[in-house]
Amino acid sequence: MPPDVIIIDIDATPDSSLEMARKIKRHLPSIGLVMLTSDVNDIQLFQVLKAQASAYLSKEVSPEQLAQTIQLVSSGEHPINASLADRPDIANQVLQQFQELSIRTETGHLISPLTERDRNP
Repeated sequence: MPPDVIIIDIDATPDSSLEMARKIKRHLPSIGLVMLTSDVNDIQLFQVLKAQASAYLSKEVSPEQLAQTIQLVSSGEHPINASLADRPDIANQVLQQFQELSIRTETGHLISPLTERDRNP
């Protein structure tokens, strides 16, 4: 039986940690991910969001705050939303990503696939 929550130290190897988070979510989407870092910053927060983490915390977090975050994540909540409240640049990046995805999806419907006749003239 898989765990409800996995805690990942993003500092050790950021790219590998983010890739591991993406793989976990791809194979076990119900698992909550809590990402810990010594350097909370907008660039990393955006990458953590894209990796579908549920929480992003400084390693300076108190044991009580960490325990509370783990409880929230294990009950299906996403405390990472609080990380976005005072970061409008990240909110704009997320909106831009959704807009680009929407445009690509809409454009994909406008292009019709090749017919058998088109493929074999």
